[in-house]
Amino acid sequence: VTNELKTPTASSTTIVSLGVKGKNGIGAAGKKNLWFHVSDLGKSPLTFIETAVIADNITSDEKFKEFDHVELQYNTFVSVIRFDPTRLILPQKSEFTQRDWSAYEFEGNQEEVLGDLWDFMLSGLMFGAIQENMSAELGARMSSMENATKNCGELVEKLNLEYNRRRQSAITTELTEIVSGAAVLEEDDE
Repeated sequence: VTNELKTPTASSTTIVSLGVKGKNGIGAAGKKNLWFHVSDLGKSPLTFIETAVIADNITSDEKFKEFDHVELQYNTFVSVIRFDPTRLILPQKSEFTQRDWSAYEFEGNQEEVLGDLWDFMLSGLMFGAIQENMSAELGARMSSMENATKNCGELVEKLNLEYNRRRQSAITTELTEIVSGAAVLEEDDE
């Protein structure tokens, strides 16, 4: 997204951010392109209903109808140490409803059913993208915590070694002083 904001067509780019990291990631230059923002995602598990409400708030606005294309950008979980940025271009409602649906029978108004199906599809794709992104984030956190734990363990070992060396040095010094003192006392006795 930040690369697209540097192009000549950046003024026509509109951003919807789900989560604080997305909003912070676009930087100050992209704030003027930010149209809709939802924060506090991930504080508790996000449900499909909540995602559907977010999708409905976005798509019910008149500004949404002006977009020539809509694209989801999110991270796809690959492994605990790796995730891939993913771009998914969503079909417009008009494009979706005008496909050849002659192989299907519809109960009720076909246009209305297809509109509802598009809303459900959009919510499902958004929900899947959010879940993938959260999986990638949790994987990165897990990896980071594992590295921090490993680093702490290594630091504790290093500090224990240093402590033992200093303690041994102090004991050796005391023993040397005691032996030297005893030797001096023996010389005085003779």
